[in-house]
Amino acid sequence: MINAVVRGMIPSRPRQRVKRFMKLHGYLITLLMITTPIAGVASDRNIEEIIAARLELMKPVAHAKWVTGRAIEDTDREKVVIEQAVISGLQYGITTDSTTTFFEAQIEAAKAIQRYWFNIWKNDPPTGLAPNLTETIRPQLLELGDQILSQLGTANRSLTLARFQAATQMEGLSLAHQQALFQALQGIEQYPSRWEQIQESRILRVGTTLDYAPFSYLSESGEREGLDIILATQLAEFLGARLVWVRTSWPTLMKDFRSGAFDVGMSGISIIPSRAREGFFTRSYHEGGKTPITHCNLKNRFASLDAIDRPGVRGIVNPGGTNEQYVTGALKAATIVRPPDNETIFKALRAGKADLMITDAIEVLVMAQRYDDLCPSMPGSLLTQQDKGWLLPKDSALLTRVEQFLGPLIESGELDRLKALAIERAAQIAH
Repeated sequence: MINAVVRGMIPSRPRQRVKRFMKLHGYLITLLMITTPIAGVASDRNIEEIIAARLELMKPVAHAKWVTGRAIEDTDREKVVIEQAVISGLQYGITTDSTTTFFEAQIEAAKAIQRYWFNIWKNDPPTGLAPNLTETIRPQLLELGDQILSQLGTANRSLTLARFQAATQMEGLSLAHQQALFQALQGIEQYPSRWEQIQESRILRVGTTLDYAPFSYLSESGEREGLDIILATQLAEFLGARLVWVRTSWPTLMKDFRSGAFDVGMSGISIIPSRAREGFFTRSYHEGGKTPITHCNLKNRFASLDAIDRPGVRGIVNPGGTNEQYVTGALKAATIVRPPDNETIFKALRAGKADLMITDAIEVLVMAQRYDDLCPSMPGSLLTQQDKGWLLPKDSALLTRVEQFLGPLIESGELDRLKALAIERAAQIAH
């Protein structure tokens, strides 16, 4: 049953099926936020053992459904599971068709096991407390699903049907379902390049930190805001793709990038050699650099780096990015305060937990407008020169297409207009 529904919703290589997916995807979450990339999911078990471990959870799943009166069949939930698997599979370059086929087979096998136990329990009901499906079982299913996905793209092609059957032999699982799972596993394919992946899947995954105004941040109501949020939406439309947000952070930005967690990094990312060695940057869409912001009553005290780098001065810095890199190298005598994230840093500064912060001039501009008690201490002066761009994998075809979008925005002056609006909007947001 799931086949007929999902096959019309999940994109595939043939163009007609891509078009059908784009028409019907409104059921699904158009802008799905992946908050935790699954990079680094590791297991010392072979993929057939992980698949078996997931299927073995179907008896407790059936128990929970039996006790609560829930039906085995849940097509809406199945659609969501497959959609999430498709998106997660893109991290490993796995084609949407082969991910869909595998997870369809896995779902059918899972339901077969559940039906087996339901039939037994008609005459001999289960005893004991049923496990909690939402709080206990589902987290295990998600973890095992992530482990499966992480191995699908590299699964040993020497895996034999006999070995797979031996690993997955259990009550309720028929030979036919084992064979279907094995065939789906053997049929896993990967896209040859990131650009072809975006073209064929019609999905664009954008990584953003959501903690850096005016580029990307959360509004008071929790909505995504900022220049890069607007531009990412427009870029996805330009590429004919559905936008999927991937939450990253400054400490994990490059790790997530290397893992394939997103296709384009857009969050006011500074163009620096270490990052440029690992990926491609677009042309600069913002020119700037570092400058200090402090309490307005202290602005004359910190008019130079020499005045800042003195014993007793407390400089606060967000972890993981170029701000921390600069401050760590520049401040030798001053005390460096490192909060756990970049979202509460200005609250901490205003509360007197630090004397100043050194950050990008554009963020200083926003925060000095947002808060009456914060002022730049070196207005018009920069301690560094750092431009910003979008971070992409080393795929020339993808870079070319993205530049075809970005170039006209820069040359027409439209980017400057959008940037000015983003600064104005960010300055109005109170936290």
